Amino acid sequence: MAEEANQSGTLAYKAREFLKAQEFFEQATQLGPTEPKYASNLSAVVYEQGKYVQCTKSVCRAWKVLDDSHLQSMPPNDVLAIKLATRAAKAQMNGFFDASLLEDSKHFHRRRSANEKACLNAMEQYALLERPQGDSKIEEMSSLWRQWRRVQAEYRTDDPHHLSNFSSERKESQMRMNALPIFKGATDPTLEYMKLGMDFVRSIAKGPDGRKDRQLFLSMGEGPSGRCWSFLFGGSGDGRHVLATMIELASFVRTMHPENANAKPSAFTTTKTHMTLIDIHPAAIARSVIVFSLLHDMMTTTAQAKAIERAEVYATVFYIFTSMVIPSYCQERFIESAKRSMAILEHGNSYLRLNERSLPAVLKILRYWSKPLPKSTKILTHRNDGQHGSSTKAAATQGIRRRQPAECLSDFKSYRDDEDVETPLHRRWHRPFRPENPPDTFLHPYYDADAEMQIYDNIGVLLPPQTLLSRHPHLEAVVKKWEGSNPARWTDARREIRETWVPNPVLFDDDSTEHPYYSTEGYWQGPIGYPLLPHPFYSCLFSFEEFCKPYVTTSDRRASKTAFAIMSRFFELAANALYTLRKSLVIEIVVGDLLADIPRLIQGEFGARPPNSPNEYVRMWLSNIPDYTNGFLNHLSHLAPYMKSDGLMTFNCMRNHATFSSLENYVSHYTFLSIEEFPRYFGCQLSLMNGDTYTGSSTVLQGPFQPVVLSELATREELHAWLARLFLTTLCCGRPTAGVGTVIEMNNNITSFFRLLIYLRRQVGFPSHWLGDFVQKIISDSLFTDVPLYSGTLPIPTSIMSAHVTSRKVHLAAWEVGIQVIVASMRLSLPFSLNLPDTFPKPNDIRTFKAVVELSFQGIDWNVHISPFIKALGLMLYNPTSFSSNMTLPRMEDIIESAPRTKQSNLQFILGQEEIDLRWGYISWKMSLSWYQKMKTEGWKMIAFRTDFNFIATMPSGADTWSEI
Repeated sequence: MAEEANQSGTLAYKAREFLKAQEFFEQATQLGPTEPKYASNLSAVVYEQGKYVQCTKSVCRAWKVLDDSHLQSMPPNDVLAIKLATRAAKAQMNGFFDASLLEDSKHFHRRRSANEKACLNAMEQYALLERPQGDSKIEEMSSLWRQWRRVQAEYRTDDPHHLSNFSSERKESQMRMNALPIFKGATDPTLEYMKLGMDFVRSIAKGPDGRKDRQLFLSMGEGPSGRCWSFLFGGSGDGRHVLATMIELASFVRTMHPENANAKPSAFTTTKTHMTLIDIHPAAIARSVIVFSLLHDMMTTTAQAKAIERAEVYATVFYIFTSMVIPSYCQERFIESAKRSMAILEHGNSYLRLNERSLPAVLKILRYWSKPLPKSTKILTHRNDGQHGSSTKAAATQGIRRRQPAECLSDFKSYRDDEDVETPLHRRWHRPFRPENPPDTFLHPYYDADAEMQIYDNIGVLLPPQTLLSRHPHLEAVVKKWEGSNPARWTDARREIRETWVPNPVLFDDDSTEHPYYSTEGYWQGPIGYPLLPHPFYSCLFSFEEFCKPYVTTSDRRASKTAFAIMSRFFELAANALYTLRKSLVIEIVVGDLLADIPRLIQGEFGARPPNSPNEYVRMWLSNIPDYTNGFLNHLSHLAPYMKSDGLMTFNCMRNHATFSSLENYVSHYTFLSIEEFPRYFGCQLSLMNGDTYTGSSTVLQGPFQPVVLSELATREELHAWLARLFLTTLCCGRPTAGVGTVIEMNNNITSFFRLLIYLRRQVGFPSHWLGDFVQKIISDSLFTDVPLYSGTLPIPTSIMSAHVTSRKVHLAAWEVGIQVIVASMRLSLPFSLNLPDTFPKPNDIRTFKAVVELSFQGIDWNVHISPFIKALGLMLYNPTSFSSNMTLPRMEDIIESAPRTKQSNLQFILGQEEIDLRWGYISWKMSLSWYQKMKTEGWKMIAFRTDFNFIATMPSGADTWSEI
């Protein structure tokens, strides 16, 4: 019976049915307790699954049975004993770094029985016996136990007191890891400010199909204080998706409490809502703060208040949200709101919580906005003539034609909740309304969207609320005399706008707006201080109208068709939602990088968070940040640990949408996988929210975001081949193409690869030793692979993901400096064991160095033609006695493939820098002190280069001029 179960286990193991194999081997062990191979086989299958604690127990059980079977001591060359001792050392080391042996460090020693400790001691003594050399199995066993001894000595695992404080060392390692940059540097560190949002508005409370997610609303886990919804908005921008999500949540709350539909907010406090808004640019955050301030004004400005005052509030939020220029009375309210927002942030707010680390940067922007800006409407409109001031010209400038409302309709099916989206077009928004006998007060452009668009094309502004139209006499003349408008009226209206309207303050900040590249069409052209703006707000206006329809009780054709009418409905819904949720709502606002700073925020590095802040989110909206961050792999690595198991992570593609014709193409470029293969490597599902059309759709990553059964994942061989593709692509990337909507940044550095490995263990479930074995080959420069390099034009062709060449050794020694920094800094955060040489640097050996540099002739020339903000800068450090840059770069392919002319030992590449600003001529980076001393002694030099266009950006800088900081 025992042998039959053992044979069944062996067959299941070979078929990769590991759980079945484990059951059979457990059965065999119980039925045949005196046969050591059964317990040994059990230890093998649980080890392969990464269950290292269970493996150690099974090894000890097999060892005891084997030891009892020998009348005297264990023979020094017993095959099974050598196998068990080897496995025990591997399990202990991987379990230690994986933390499975340290789940509760205080009870580390208590968890092991006296028999287990004695067994492990016996195996250690056995492994380190003096034996004749030559047997590779024995040498591997002895080496592993000596390695485990070094780990025990370094981390004092035999000291219960020290082990109880081990979590603090892991936390320090985590902080060092979080501080390492995951991208290459940019020539210019100025932050890009997205001044006007262009997304179709959406609620991220939707399900993966884009419709109302009843499961989210009806199956949320109940906490001690009621329901809790947690949402993360990464790249929160102008906050449109935040407001839309609030509207949907408030609608649900009212539906759940129909008897309290008109009650005060306290009636809805059982549903807790936490929203974390993070944006890398403080101006975007400051803009959201002002929008919330204006929404508060809407709540407090009742219908009984003066109609003019109410219209001004609505007009202010409308124009700052949509327009290049705004009326002067909106400027006054904006300035008042900026001042009030400063006071609110400094003294606190019931629902708006600004992270303390973010407060100074946001206050700086609000202070900048709290007085009239010295900006000219004439210059701004002239700068954007044909770019924003005319919707038709803007479309032509960008190589697109204006989309007709009927064309827009197909993009919005996901925004309709169980409604028939094929409603006859005469009932749609773009169909004008005109009574049979219009009264004198009837103003046609207010009921005809095409008429307003013509006004926008000619004058460059959207219509104000009708109650305020009289403040703009020449614009009023155009509207009232619409049927007979003549060129003189248009000219007068344009002059009126230039003289009485002012630039929208939210388009300006005191940093990026004043930058010559962001402000003009050329990097060094002027004048500066006036931004170029995206195409008109009209391109996404229809989405707001569609979004509001399920929440508006009437569909009166006689309603105004202007942009203001549509947006005022949206903002009124948002204000009502804020009123409904405000007693149970917390909006946590953070200025920071989504990938780098959300882990630091949750781990407490940014100071105190609001009480009861979540560590996991049910929804994450990433905007199109993946366009700038090497795709979505980094978002899985950094953010999936903070997703609920049934959560959704959603993003869109806007920057390089013209490059990827399908989701399949997008996925294969960044991951070298097909959509069908995706779950086998990432443990989650990937799909389009809006159906089959990729352009304009949102991509959804759906859980479980936690380890899955190993038999459902890729094999060890498949994993290693795939990791080789990703790693080599990090070192040798393709070349970008020029054109609108085609920008692809391959900006990952080696740190991002190591962060992915952590994700693959923690959230997917690949065994630690599978990952550690691959990394060991990188560190020891012993990686053999049959995957080819790709250095052609981006995007990477789909055929490359399955391409193979003859297996060969790839040469990675030229990246040793950077790899040492990563491993030394992250050692206790890496969930796998590595055999590091005694000379390998420790965390305190890693230092930061700074060099003063100047642009090369190539750098000056290229900076005029390509963006200096793309993260594509690497460093090449070299010994000039054996390698000369000669102002030309070696090909990365030649370095990796080790072509004869590039076989140089005195060459190092660093892809992750601490700080770079070539405008002011400095670069800083990390490396070990021993490498610095070697380079200084031997007279090494350093140059910065662009990895995308492969040119040298700076003149050589000698190691004798570098300084430690």
